[in-house]
Amino acid sequence: MRKVPEHIKIKVPVWGNRWIFLLKYTPENVAAAGGKYEKNDDDALAMVLPMGYGRYALFYKDDAELPDMAHECLHLTHRIMGDLGHQFTDYTNDEAEAYLFRYIFGIVIEKLKQQEEKRCRTNTQNKQKKK
Repeated sequence: MRKVPEHIKIKVPVWGNRWIFLLKYTPENVAAAGGKYEKNDDDALAMVLPMGYGRYALFYKDDAELPDMAHECLHLTHRIMGDLGHQFTDYTNDEAEAYLFRYIFGIVIEKLKQQEEKRCRTNTQNKQKKK
């Protein structure tokens, strides 16, 4: 298994040993996760990359918005469920998919908010030290 660069790690409970790695969407991080950064990726705000062994990279750029993250979290939901053998054929019984999506989206947004708050506190502290 390859070493993942600086990231936020999220365990997905119940669904086997599944992990999501939140990483900045850079050519270096995509390559480190085993992917290839393409020219059209410059315009993308977020992307999901399966890394094998129940691990998934969710790349994001600073200007990604909630709908962009929801879009990628739905891809994550489908990847995880598909990897576990779930068949997407019964649209009258999609509660498992809805609960997994809700969990993934909620925890991704929570972790990103925590990271932003930490960065703001660090910036404020650094400014105060300079005074």
